[in-house]
Amino acid sequence: MNDGEKGAVKTSRMSLKELIARGGELAPRGGGGFTNESEYFHTYRALVRCRRLHDAVDLLRHMRGAGVRNLGARVSHRDFFRACRSLKVVSVGFEFLEVIESTDIRPYNMLVHACAQAGDIKAALLASKTMWNAGFRPDLHAYTTLISACSKGGDVERAFEVFEEMKKTGLEPNAQTYASLIDAIKREISVTVAGSKKRRIDDDSVRASLDRCFEVYEDMKKNSVKADIAMMNSLLNACSRVAAAPNLRKISCERAEAVRADIVAQGLKLDSYAYASLICCAVASENYIKAFELYDDMLDSGVSATAEVYTVMIRAYGILGEVQKTKDLWEKMLESGVKPDQMAYATMMRIALLDNDEDFADDLMASMRMNRVRPGAELYVILTGVAARQGDATKIEEILLTAKKRGITPPIECYNSLVAAHARADRPDLAIKAVEKLEKAGFEPDAITYEGLIFAHAWSRDYEEAKRIFERLVETGMRPTFPTMNCLVACEARRGHFDEVQSIIDMMHEYGYEDDEMTLRELLVGYARAGDIESAWRVYKESRAVGKVNSERALNTILGQTLVHIRSLTKLNRGSQSRAELGSYDEGGNYVAQEWAERAVSAFHEATVAGIVPRVETFSTMLACLRPPSTNEQNASDYSEVARAVSHEMSSHEDAARYYPSQALIMYEEAQSLGIVAPFSRTEDFVYDIREFPPAAAEVMLLTWLRVVRRLTDANGIDTEIPTLTIRVRDDTEVLRMLKEEHVEKNDRALARLCQTGERVLVLLRRLRFNYGGGLEQGSIELSGNAVSRWLRGYAPQEEPRANLFGENSLSGGVRSQAMRIRSNTYGESNDDDVWTPSKMRTPSFNIYDYYGDDKDDDDFGAKPYFPKNWVQSTSNDVSSYDEDDDDIKDLERILEDRK
Repeated sequence: MNDGEKGAVKTSRMSLKELIARGGELAPRGGGGFTNESEYFHTYRALVRCRRLHDAVDLLRHMRGAGVRNLGARVSHRDFFRACRSLKVVSVGFEFLEVIESTDIRPYNMLVHACAQAGDIKAALLASKTMWNAGFRPDLHAYTTLISACSKGGDVERAFEVFEEMKKTGLEPNAQTYASLIDAIKREISVTVAGSKKRRIDDDSVRASLDRCFEVYEDMKKNSVKADIAMMNSLLNACSRVAAAPNLRKISCERAEAVRADIVAQGLKLDSYAYASLICCAVASENYIKAFELYDDMLDSGVSATAEVYTVMIRAYGILGEVQKTKDLWEKMLESGVKPDQMAYATMMRIALLDNDEDFADDLMASMRMNRVRPGAELYVILTGVAARQGDATKIEEILLTAKKRGITPPIECYNSLVAAHARADRPDLAIKAVEKLEKAGFEPDAITYEGLIFAHAWSRDYEEAKRIFERLVETGMRPTFPTMNCLVACEARRGHFDEVQSIIDMMHEYGYEDDEMTLRELLVGYARAGDIESAWRVYKESRAVGKVNSERALNTILGQTLVHIRSLTKLNRGSQSRAELGSYDEGGNYVAQEWAERAVSAFHEATVAGIVPRVETFSTMLACLRPPSTNEQNASDYSEVARAVSHEMSSHEDAARYYPSQALIMYEEAQSLGIVAPFSRTEDFVYDIREFPPAAAEVMLLTWLRVVRRLTDANGIDTEIPTLTIRVRDDTEVLRMLKEEHVEKNDRALARLCQTGERVLVLLRRLRFNYGGGLEQGSIELSGNAVSRWLRGYAPQEEPRANLFGENSLSGGVRSQAMRIRSNTYGESNDDDVWTPSKMRTPSFNIYDYYGDDKDDDDFGAKPYFPKNWVQSTSNDVSSYDEDDDDIKDLERILEDRK
């Protein structure tokens, strides 16, 4: 510690009275000076360094009272007002000017600047008035500083009033003046769009503010004022803030690109702040490719990335689920010497916790301590939000306690996370107690708090209480959140109260919300549960006509409901009945489910053309819609080996064509090109994993492979070498475990369906009289190339000692005659077999239970509802074709995510 620092420490510990006594008496001496005055000026400077500004002014006042004159020229105005700005105090600045009696305008400008930094508009206006009273006319710098004070104080109109007043005095604004005006407008935009995903944004107001920014910019160009990069950055920053408004993202991004073009045209160089704003616009509009291009362009231009740039890029990778890339970028930021700020740490912490990477989370906490970054409220909001999505209320309680111990007041979002965690645990009683804690902490319940309470009661199926809480919310005058409205739509739709649903939707529109994917999907699910297939299709078609519900889950919902309806049309009793009694054919003998299968195909193709890549579960539902009913001889083969042998009179190749139409096989190959399912290898042996395939997709996979091989041999000859296909299925041990889990979780229908996949593939192979190796015990089924070749020839080797009724040797005496029929009627390739029609079925009588399972499994298909777990009571129409537990995490995301 040097002598100056030691003196400052000593000064900081002494009272003003002691300091004056130490300085000695101020007595006049020759030449207009005073004894000991240098000691007093030294003490004054030490007081300023110690931020004892009031004592510094009192010391100057004591010196002036002793006769010391011309103080304004003998003390540093800049040091004093720099201390004022750092402490954000302005009252002492007025006292300072009064004591020093400066004849220079600069300290008055400094006072206005200090008021601007503190965001105190009244003080800035008073400083301007003080300047006038002291005989100084405000210059351009003073007016610009005053406009900046209005900007920081959030008074845009007053900023424009000062601007007009300045022009009346004859002063011409410069680029900094225009930049201060735009800064005032962008701050107003920021306040307007804050919490944009929690409440409605006044789009007209934000659009008007953005237009006002560009009007100022045009006025600047009209007055031939050359813009600097700071001015252009203010425009870009305004655009990036407007991009937070969903309905204005397009125009804000377009204007940001226009500003970027102007920057290049004027010969200015984009800096890190400009790139940060442009990248923010790209990320907000979900144009991640553009964001990555901007980032690469920034690095190529030699511009170093700032913490803000790294933070927004990390957020972009996090949204895309590229966890490793976020970590790589984080390491690059640290290696570049860029010190992360609170927001950067909070963003990385959220990604680490959502990825369940506790080790990396610990590393982040250690890095914060090393870089001396004090955890802020944002970090605790992130921590409690992630814990809420995990339903861990105990962890949230610990986080709240830790924040209080560190002297940080947890914001209301943390308490709302506690409410949400109890809601996910189906504990509305504990959610109510969490609200009491929120109120005890000094907060008033907001719309998010009510949202958590409503979800808590809705998930516990206490719909009436959920409605009463909503009524209380409306009575408070607060605007309900959009997820709250969707939750109520779901409550009424699941109960079949569609009049109430329409009332809620009308109220939603009154609050300024528009139906989104979730709203319309809940209507689909509601109509599905009510068994109103026509209304479900009407909602789906109307929503698609206006460009909504273009999603994979909506597609799965409508396909699942269509499959429900097809099954209801083809559902048979096990007794002997006539075709009319079966209900699957009309009086003209036409298959009545054909229309619904065609609807399903049309919806599926429309979705894929629109860019949706369906999951394999949705694709399997589509294929199940196409599957024709089973024939009596097919059903008989499932029960008895003897029945299989004696009842099967047709060619196995012809039989294969009747399990699914060629249209299904063609769609499977299209699905391979779309990446829905894996492609086949046509040149070498390969393993095909169908452990996650529902039964229908697995069956069509097998038939498609045989179709591909048939085409291969047709093109290259029957002696063409055929690769061996090993089908990976779930082994018996894995199936037993899954069945046990399904027994524990009654609502998890997907496990039961996946357990049937391997068995259904074996049944199909037996129906086709195809010899295979392996089995469910080994978890693999091998279709050797030689076996496929012999099956295509219709030839059974005679040297085998014993015939296997389920293998190639099950072909009885007509094998060689079948070969002639096979060559003349290639499997699945006849001209009239492109689309299955009922006329292709030689035996219309069938029993669908033998294909789809018994009564208890009859409801295991369709689209699972949006809300998870025990959201709705178990019904016989549980139309679910896949498990959406991964979407469980997203249910409360609307409550928490956007407030971090």
